[in-house]
Amino acid sequence: RFLPLDAHQRAQGKLRVLLTRVQLRWMRPLFFPEARCSFGSYAQLRSVLRATIHIPFIGGIWPYSIPPTPNQKGGAYYDGLFWPSIVFTWRTFNREDDLIKVSGLGMPNAHIRPPLPLPLHWGLLPPPPRVLWQIFECGYLDMRRFIEQRQPRLLQQLRPVGMPHSYSRFWVSLLIIRGWAHLILLTLLLPFVPLYLAIREVLRQPTAAVSLTRIKKLLRRGAAVALLLSLWPFLLVILVVRWSSMNWRSRGNKEDEVDDEVWTQGTRVQ
Repeated sequence: RFLPLDAHQRAQGKLRVLLTRVQLRWMRPLFFPEARCSFGSYAQLRSVLRATIHIPFIGGIWPYSIPPTPNQKGGAYYDGLFWPSIVFTWRTFNREDDLIKVSGLGMPNAHIRPPLPLPLHWGLLPPPPRVLWQIFECGYLDMRRFIEQRQPRLLQQLRPVGMPHSYSRFWVSLLIIRGWAHLILLTLLLPFVPLYLAIREVLRQPTAAVSLTRIKKLLRRGAAVALLLSLWPFLLVILVVRWSSMNWRSRGNKEDEVDDEVWTQGTRVQ
């Protein structure tokens, strides 16, 4: 409902979406990354955006199906997951493009990110709208500050956006810390998570009728949260290792650039 009818035409050659393709073929990998930057219709763009957020077990067990078009093939896909850039370079159209990294999770190597990494369970158990607006405003002002430092003339073309809450980066950091404390508490009380979710849902919607559909929804969400709580320490280790490797690689590239500059200056002196 947020996309205009000509969104597929506007996104043509400007938007790149990372997917994880699933296929069962002999001598072929079961999962491999795929980037899409051309969209034949509005329905196809919507299907691609839906597939890139189809997280296994949370969005469903089976992959999301993208129907084929006369110009592009279809297939079964999951979310883009955490394909590292060293395995699959997909973020830019050309090597000369400038890359601005924006991370909603708060990866330390991103240009635009929250002050601290966000708790992993907020994807299933989002905080109150007031907290979400604070994070939204944090990202908006950080992006505005980033543009102001590089292209201040571009700010004159942007429309001011009214925020329902005042911005405080320190306050957002405290809210994120409280979210991590909530995640740790849920991990320690893992057997009681389904009961906690049921009570939480009843308190939020006390007038809603109890139905089989609602019970299935609570059980499915409880199973997804329990799976996340049992896996998030390992995911955190993977994220830390990945960030460390990226930081080490970028530091090595900077040292090579410095060495090349020193060598060039030495050659000029000689």
